[in-house]
Amino acid sequence: MKERPPHNLMPARLTELSEEEPMKGLPRQCLFLGLPVSIAYVLAGCGTSVHQPTGPSTPTPPPVVRSVISQGSFTDLSPRSGVTFALTTSTSGILDATVDWTFAASQIDIYILKAGTCSVAQYNARQCQFIVSSETPTPKPRVLTAPSLGAGAYELLVINFGTQVESVSYQVGLTTGGASATDVGKPIPAASGLRQGFVRPE
Repeated sequence: MKERPPHNLMPARLTELSEEEPMKGLPRQCLFLGLPVSIAYVLAGCGTSVHQPTGPSTPTPPPVVRSVISQGSFTDLSPRSGVTFALTTSTSGILDATVDWTFAASQIDIYILKAGTCSVAQYNARQCQFIVSSETPTPKPRVLTAPSLGAGAYELLVINFGTQVESVSYQVGLTTGGASATDVGKPIPAASGLRQGFVRPE
């Protein structure tokens, strides 16, 4: 009776690997010459999983929010008179003011400035520092925009250089990057907000 050669427990391919010929994709220490094991166990134990590098996450910018911080109206604005409306902002942002009036032929000049920095005498002497101004006859209504203003106290100055008594209305908004402006400005009472004797720049 012929003797059968001993049965190899591992395929011949594994037992014949030399040091110069490791199994493709696996380090030498992962070449098992013992009992058969599952491929999943071998791969897991040999650290062959691939980790994709991830970069730093980009924060989502806050949404843009426009808040109305002041609005109202004023009547009986006589020629060469101006009315001032107080504006208070609690955060920085873009300030916009929309002003309308009754008669299209009236010359209405509009300014945004820091609070308490422009008297009638200073205006007539051309000494006021305006953040933004509009001295044109059109358009009607008029929109002024003051970009990148910090939190603080400001004024909207509206002067009637027309020939008729005017009524004006206005709305002021503050656009911020996510934080809603909660402080609402209020018009200065007519006794202190109305000033007369303005002379229009030539």
